[in-house]
Amino acid sequence: MDSHGHLVGAKTLKEIAEAVQSCLDTHDRIVRYGGDEFVVILPRHSKAEAVRKTLCIKESVANTPYLQKEGIDLHVTASFGVATFPEDAEDKRSLLAQADQCLFESKDHGKNRIKVQGRDDRRIYCLMQAISMNPAWMRGHILPTR
Repeated sequence: MDSHGHLVGAKTLKEIAEAVQSCLDTHDRIVRYGGDEFVVILPRHSKAEAVRKTLCIKESVANTPYLQKEGIDLHVTASFGVATFPEDAEDKRSLLAQADQCLFESKDHGKNRIKVQGRDDRRIYCLMQAISMNPAWMRGHILPTR
């Protein structure tokens, strides 16, 4: 994306936001957080539902061809950090910090992954396996929490 300039980069981010939006419900929100990062707010969702939705978003972003109107067939992947309130944080600021920390851990483990914050690590790990039943799980693209 960097080799095509800022305007193309901005168009790519807009198209990525549209791919994310395709997985969201009426009350869900996507907000650009800076640079190439977005925050997805999922009110009224359990952790299991948030993980399920994150898997949908991950697949949508990876399977969408970008910049076709510009004659470019670009494919991208994304990394994700998931944290929920009140399970993982006491307030909005700490919730965002937890999700951000999970995102960085996801990227540190090779990108195109999901890292979920949680107190009961084994339960979340099994939950994600049950939800996905997806080849990405077998390739280790979903990281258990420590």
